[in-house]
Parts: sequence; structure tokens; C-alpha cells
Amino acid sequence: MSSLLPRVAILGFDITVISRFSSKPAEYPAPTELVHVNDEYPPREMVEAFRGHDAVVLALGLVAEGHLTELARASVEAGVKRLIASGYGADSANEEAVKVFPVAAAKASMIEHLKGLEQPGWSWTEIACGPLLDMAVQVGFFGINPEAKTAEVLDDGNAKFTATTRDGVGQAVVGILSHPEETANRIVYISSTELCVNDVLEAEKKLVGKEGWKIKHVKTDEEIAKANKVVATATEMMPRMMATRRLALAVTVQERCGANFEKRSILDNELLGVSQESIQEVVARVRDGR
Repeated sequence: MSSLLPRVAILGFDITVISRFSSKPAEYPAPTELVHVNDEYPPREMVEAFRGHDAVVLALGLVAEGHLTELARASVEAGVKRLIASGYGADSANEEAVKVFPVAAAKASMIEHLKGLEQPGWSWTEIACGPLLDMAVQVGFFGINPEAKTAEVLDDGNAKFTATTRDGVGQAVVGILSHPEETANRIVYISSTELCVNDVLEAEKKLVGKEGWKIKHVKTDEEIAKANKVVATATEMMPRMMATRRLALAVTVQERCGANFEKRSILDNELLGVSQESIQEVVARVRDGR
């Protein structure tokens, strides 16, 4: 997640980016060091890559998250002081979210593993941030296509939830590294804004016009059942990933899954220095390519 780097660089850390050999080439701000590792993240290779670093920030894609526990163990062996785990999303401490969303269940299991690794000199933090808002708008996560003027909305679209921009996550990482004691061995909760899907829809309408939209409403429980069937039976990666993304949206818009962190009074924004943005600002920035 390249958006983390400018924020962390402000603290004066020496930064190393660890990337798989198969990853697409990317540019990083100087004087970032780049280290390539095998795609399977071999434990010995990762220990050597982590060695000499005070903190490791994991920013793994969905496919790579099966390596999280191995990477955590490697960070302990390498003498790392703080591991920021690859949470970024739903609250994996919420039992209902874990029931609905397999990724949240996997992360809940990972947290139990991290607790078992706790020891003097090593600690962990996970960031719960809801959907990555700017990325979610960009890829159509909310079921809205402004070019075609179509939207498929779960239920009535009014359920409020927490979401955070990628820059907001970067601010949180800086906050964690700046407040190691207050953030040790726990989930931190952050937010750029609280919103509903209808807020996203209205923001898109302001940019492309309110006329000519075709909006379809579907029931969340029915979509969960459909997605679970695909996850259980699909043999190809893409259908499974799309179904998993659908479950991610479902867990976002269902109040029982605890997706509105502000309503639950659990936000760490003030401690971590995470600033607020409006959905209109975020949508406009994404559509302008910024």
C-alpha cells in the first residue's frame, strides 16, 4: 500500500519495502530500499528481510493473507518490536461479522495467534477501518456505476457504516508508531467518515447528474446466501473473489456486524491523528483521478 510510505517517511524512519518477485514494478519515494522475496514468503527469507527493523507493516492482498501467521512468527524471530497486522476492514472482534465474512473469521483466528506470540520486546496492532473508501469508490464496491448511471443497493441503502481512505490508514500507521504503548496488543479503530450507500450514490449524482439513473434494491440476506454458495462451490478464483467482495459489502451494511465504529464509541481517531473527509470530497477526488 504505497499510500502508507509518505506518511511514515515524515517520522524519519528508514523504510524498506518488501515485495514479491511477481509483483508489478512500482515507484517508491526516496530513499526507500526495495527487497524482493519469493512469492511464497519462505520463513527463513522473511526472517532475514525483517531483521534489523523496529516495525513491520503488513499490507497484503486477499490471496496472500494465508501467510499472516507465518509472517508474524518471522517478525518475532527477526527481533522486530511491533507488527502492524494486515487487518484493514471489518471488525474481526465482532462475532456477527465473523459469521458473515470469511476474511473477518480468518483475521479473528490470526489475532488469537498474535496473542499467543506476545512477549517482552514484541507486540502487535491491527487496524479496523471499514472499507478503504477511495479504493471502494474506484472499483465499484458499493454497486454504483456512475458512467452507466446504474446502482444495485443492498436493502434501503440507509445503514450507516465507518469507512477510511488509504491516506487515513497511513495517518493511523504513523499514529501507532508514535504511540507504541497505547496501541500495543489490540485492535485500533479508525474512520475518515461515517456514511451510507445512499450517501455515495448522491455524491456520484452530483458529479454526473441526477437524471436517468436505474436503481435496483436487493435483500442483503439473499445476497449473503448467494455469495456463500459461490464461495463454497466455485472452482475458479475470480468468482470466489467477487463473492467474497459481496460478503464484504454485506458485513459493511448490516448493523448487527458492528460496522459503525462511531456509534459504538470505539474510535481511536484522536489518539492516532486520523482526519475526517466528506464522501463528496472523496468521490470528487477519485473521479478526477487524484
